[in-house]
Amino acid sequence: MRPSVYPPSPRLDSLLYALFSLPMVLALTACGDLGTSDGDTETDSSSDTDSTGTDSTDSTDTDTDSTDTGTDTGGPSDPDFSVSDSRFQVRNFWFSDEVSFSGGFWDGPPVVLSEEGERIGNCRLMRFTPSFCDPPCAAGQVCLDEQCVDQPELSPQGEVEWSWPEGTMTVAPSVAGNYYAIESNSSEGETSVGVGGVELAVEMVTTLELIGDWGAMLEVRAHGEDLELEWVPDPGPARVRLYMTDCVGSHGGIAAAEIECEGPDSGSLVLPASFLDELFEDGDWSHGECGSHTFERYRAVSGEGLASTRLETVSAISFFFHAGF
Repeated sequence: MRPSVYPPSPRLDSLLYALFSLPMVLALTACGDLGTSDGDTETDSSSDTDSTGTDSTDSTDTDTDSTDTGTDTGGPSDPDFSVSDSRFQVRNFWFSDEVSFSGGFWDGPPVVLSEEGERIGNCRLMRFTPSFCDPPCAAGQVCLDEQCVDQPELSPQGEVEWSWPEGTMTVAPSVAGNYYAIESNSSEGETSVGVGGVELAVEMVTTLELIGDWGAMLEVRAHGEDLELEWVPDPGPARVRLYMTDCVGSHGGIAAAEIECEGPDSGSLVLPASFLDELFEDGDWSHGECGSHTFERYRAVSGEGLASTRLETVSAISFFFHAGF
């Protein structure tokens, strides 16, 4: 999951923060080679995060007056890699007492250029095969299986009401059609988004605390060995997702192989040996300023009144391992 728009992604994954935070956007622009070709452009899909399952219900249905506070996280042990058409994230920052709100309404599901090659446990290995279109695709399209495919477009629904544990504010769409705000917050509690008389609400997640140095564990891992990662689980029901990529993926391109994992916030996750071996041995590690991987805790809720809109609360942390060092 590419870091969410989302990042699954985890990219889910994610990356509303990466997409809508100017410093991150400028950093990505400065990376140079993105590992893409004419007519082969990556689309964002949600982040860490943040891919193949989608809910394509019409995202413009906002007329029902209702509130949905039931979560769909913390239950099934099977991974859930689905991505909704429209999505909002509320992120706590571990390095400051702030919380961000970002997202948007899209007119369709994201286009995913990588394919699931294999699944083991709660993880899957995503593989990408370049596709070329002649003539090159037009703006707003991507080349998939040698065909130009339209990317979903933002379809703003006017002002939305965002509340977090320490406040409430009205957020208007930007010129581009997305929503973004950042405010102070140091409290636990509920966050919500409302539009057209419909509200989605979910409890904030706690800040992630990893057990051990995950980067150092990857450094000493032998070829052919699984790796178990551990962390302190949230006291309430929640889920986690992980996203690992190479330098091409870190610099905004599409890696030949990537690892995505998703599952209950149980406190441990096993990364399959074959996935790690392929990523580290076949990936592109020739660039600098890469090797950062994303782990996220989240809670999510979706409501019929807001069609395929999904609200998530997210706490994310990065860990570093560069296979070329």
